[in-house]
Amino acid sequence: MPEKRRQRLAEMIRSEGEIRLHTAARVLGVSEMTARRDLELLQIQGVARRVHGGAVAVLPSEFSGRAERASAAKVAIAAKLLELVPA
Repeated sequence: MPEKRRQRLAEMIRSEGEIRLHTAARVLGVSEMTARRDLELLQIQGVARRVHGGAVAVLPSEFSGRAERASAAKVAIAAKLLELVPA
């Protein structure tokens, strides 16, 4: 049951981008202390980052997003550059 509760909490954080501690406790039907512990576990798992009074979703870093964008073009550019470099 605690695992399902934490999964539900993680889904709420991902969909809304954030959650307040008192909202999490009320929606999940648990005490604020239980909700706080669940948020701390989600932070350890990398799902959320604890902030005063709740948690916010952890977004992929900007670098990883940029690295994945236009990867085919980047590979083509790298291949062309390799042709220009003397062996």
